[in-house]
Amino acid sequence: MEVSNCIFAFSTCGAAGQLLLPQLFSLLAFAFGIWAINTLPRETMLRRWCYSAAANTIHFLLLSEPIGAGAASITATRFLAVSLLSGTSFWSVMGPAAFVGIGLFYAWLTQTLDGSLLSKLAFLTGTIENFFQNVLVVRSFMVGTTALWLSYNVIIFSPVAIISEASFLIYHLVKIRQIVSGDKT
Repeated sequence: MEVSNCIFAFSTCGAAGQLLLPQLFSLLAFAFGIWAINTLPRETMLRRWCYSAAANTIHFLLLSEPIGAGAASITATRFLAVSLLSGTSFWSVMGPAAFVGIGLFYAWLTQTLDGSLLSKLAFLTGTIENFFQNVLVVRSFMVGTTALWLSYNVIIFSPVAIISEASFLIYHLVKIRQIVSGDKT
C-alpha cells in the first residue's frame, strides 16, 4: 500500500506539506512551554521544559536542521538532569561544569556545519541560566537565550517557532520588569 499523504511522505510533497508536521511539533513544544512557565515546584517545571525541548528536537529533525535538533536534545537531557539532581551538593558543582563541557564539545564537534552559531549560543546561554538561583539573573539569561532561538527560527523559517519564541521573549521581559519594580503580580 502506497502512502502519498504529505505528513508521511515528505520527499513527494510540496514545501507547504513539508512544513506542516514540523510546525505541529513546534506547536506542541510551545504548549509544553506554556504549561511549564509558571509551574512550581522548580523540578516539575524543568521536567515540563524537558518535554518542550524533546518536541523541539523532533521539530528541528523534521526541518532537516541537525544543529538545532542536537542542541534541543541536549537541552532536554539537561532539563531532566537538573530536575532530578539539583538538590545534591555534587550536582551543584559538577552539573554546570558537565553541561557547559558538553555544550562546548558539541560546538566544537559541529563547527564545520553552516548556520550553527545561533543555536550553539542559545544552547550555551540556556545551559548557564539553569544553574543560577537569582531570579533576575535567570530571567536575564532567558531573554538572551530566547532572543537567540528566535533569531535561529527566523533564519530557518519556522513560523510557529517564531511566534512561540517571540511570546516567551515578551513574557520574560514583562517578568523582569515586574522583578525590578517589585510588582508581585
